[in-house]
Amino acid sequence: MSTQLDTQLASLKALADTQTAAYYMSRDQLHQAFVDTYLWWREADKQAGYLDAKYAAAGITTRKRKANSPNFYPLVRLVWNIDPTKQASTISNWAKSLLALHDEYTGKTELYAQNARADLINYIKDEGGLARLRGEKGMTAAELAAEEAAGVQLMQRGRPKLTAPAPANVAASKLEAVKAIAPKATIPSFPTAVTNADNLVVMLGRKNAAGQIEIVGSNYSDQLVQTALDACTALDRSNVTLSLRLIAEALEPHALPAKLESYRKKFFDDSEVERTVTLRDLDKDGNPKTEVQKIKQATRLRYRPTATDFLVSKTATPASLVTYARPNAAFVCADEVILRGADRSWIESELLNKQKLTLYKAEPNNGLAATQGTVKATHTLRLDDAASEHTRNIYFYEKSTVPVESNQQPSIKNQAALNWNWELETTVQWLAEFDAQCATPYVNTIRGFFNRSKFASIQLQLGKTELELRYWYENDVYAYNYSLPYNSNAKRLGKKTSTQLFTANAKDLALVFAVLPTLPITSQNVLLSGNSNVMRVKYSTELADYETYIPAADTAGLRDATAFELYGA
Repeated sequence: MSTQLDTQLASLKALADTQTAAYYMSRDQLHQAFVDTYLWWREADKQAGYLDAKYAAAGITTRKRKANSPNFYPLVRLVWNIDPTKQASTISNWAKSLLALHDEYTGKTELYAQNARADLINYIKDEGGLARLRGEKGMTAAELAAEEAAGVQLMQRGRPKLTAPAPANVAASKLEAVKAIAPKATIPSFPTAVTNADNLVVMLGRKNAAGQIEIVGSNYSDQLVQTALDACTALDRSNVTLSLRLIAEALEPHALPAKLESYRKKFFDDSEVERTVTLRDLDKDGNPKTEVQKIKQATRLRYRPTATDFLVSKTATPASLVTYARPNAAFVCADEVILRGADRSWIESELLNKQKLTLYKAEPNNGLAATQGTVKATHTLRLDDAASEHTRNIYFYEKSTVPVESNQQPSIKNQAALNWNWELETTVQWLAEFDAQCATPYVNTIRGFFNRSKFASIQLQLGKTELELRYWYENDVYAYNYSLPYNSNAKRLGKKTSTQLFTANAKDLALVFAVLPTLPITSQNVLLSGNSNVMRVKYSTELADYETYIPAADTAGLRDATAFELYGA
């Protein structure tokens, strides 16, 4: 009997493999059909009465909408010939997915100007498919395990209670890496500690007055172990292609870490720079309406061959965080180029926040290649994740091809001429402690309300023995503070007798102090320097030397542009 069952199981597995391959091929074809349908609709919609005639000929009733957004319900029925009496939910879901695709395209038209079809298909894949595109949440592996243990609960409502784990390939890589990594400390004996099947255990410790870590509890839950792996370990980047690794690393000081991701929209303000946009609506004479819109600030990465550095800062503002990354080895690119915004966003979200950087190989190895064909972009870096069979081209534009109103970005006027009122020499260890004891509690307290007047600025006070973070400006004073002693991991340089103050926009300092402990810093020290106009953070990694500049601000968070100038003007 068991032999017969084994034979049947083998047949089922073979059939399942065939069906799975067909499913993924079918899903990819559906994504392509969605994009082709959307782009066809954009052209058809320009011809007055054409779509209405097609809907009428197919017996499809169109309904007027209260909102101004397009009605994709009849389009879905027209193209896929779906019977609403049998597949109403499919029509609804696909129409919502098309609307989400439309919102993405119309909101970022310039990002899809060169190869809309390929980039929109990539966008759907990056979002996780049509369901994720329209805002639905998929079940995570942790949620599946919890459901299996608890039993199926029908009609369950509410948001998932479990945190989504890292992608399976990232989790597997971390699991393999942690088995061989050198320990940071060793506990001689802990008889009651139980490990999971991989010999891993999560421990809860507390620091006593003598500085010793006392273990007060442990747990071998696979879910907790995975969470600890995500939070406590970083994958080795040494095998990542140099060009990709350097570009991601240069962006990292400006990329929102996971703990600030929920506040992303707060970090990108509207600017005073305006542009005229052509709308779909027509005026009384039948001409497309136009609208003057303020350009949204965005992070810009630019490679400058003359200066042999990467310049990273925000566009459409006179002052922002500014980072110079100066590679140790020559980066092969003779032209001054700018990274495409959609690719910069993808690198931040997928390669950095979701920790997929180590999964990709890139060509060329150290520099950029000239693009082929008629695409607007002039340079490219081709990425390939062999395990998931995902490829993507990262595009760069030669500076002269970028619109004037968005070409400019802040830089430092004269770095060599800057003089510092104070300097604090720190270590990565001390910066991590400052983040844990000061910066993170501050973020948790104000809960992302950076744009409220009383939370718009942060003030640093450098005393003789400690650094103090002051916040909540009300009645002409900062009402609350956190502080951390310098101890042996930080020290003030130069004159230490006077107390020094530095006030900055809250979003700038919150980002810098959240990111610093996570960077792949290899220099022995991280040097913080400041004057009345700007603060500098200086450090090195294996690949480059870095300087990040933070503009000073008033108590209302208004940035001081004294030390800055617009590059690319």
